[in-house]
Amino acid sequence: MSQVYESNFLPNNLLMFKAAISKSFEDISKCVSEEKFLEILTILESKPGVVKRLHKVMENNLFNTLQMDLEVLVKEECMVEGMNKLSHLIEETIIPLNVKVWRPPGDVNLHLRSLDADKIKKECESLEVHINKLEKENEELMNKIAERRGNIQSIQQNMKQLLNMPFKISELENTYKFNQECIEKLNNT
Repeated sequence: MSQVYESNFLPNNLLMFKAAISKSFEDISKCVSEEKFLEILTILESKPGVVKRLHKVMENNLFNTLQMDLEVLVKEECMVEGMNKLSHLIEETIIPLNVKVWRPPGDVNLHLRSLDADKIKKECESLEVHINKLEKENEELMNKIAERRGNIQSIQQNMKQLLNMPFKISELENTYKFNQECIEKLNNT
């Protein structure tokens, strides 16, 4: 929904802004003199009346185009609302307009840094210690898992060998003892 703003609905600061910009546009459009214009269009040297009219048309056309672009900019950038908000903020200020406000000396970026920088730095260091601790615990768990997997694989290999062997009761007793040892190893790790 586009809104068309009449000049009587525009805030004063926007009117002043537009007037200043319009004056700059007028200066820009008139910055090329008739003589310079004639130097550019040498083909028209024999017709000074045409040069005068073309120069005037160029000035008017450039000025009107810049003015239309300004109107589009005012609408697209919601400058009416922005200027209204600015006017409202200016009205709400408790500091009189003629009083100079103190500004911090030196580098503005240094003054904008957080007052909680030390606290943030300490928290970051604390988090780093905690992360390192968790990574170490994860590494230990991974080592334990790898060791248990190795034990399980060796037990599987032994079981395959045992299942492929012919059965003798004495060997079954030895196998039973060996399996008991393997189970104890698994329980201990």
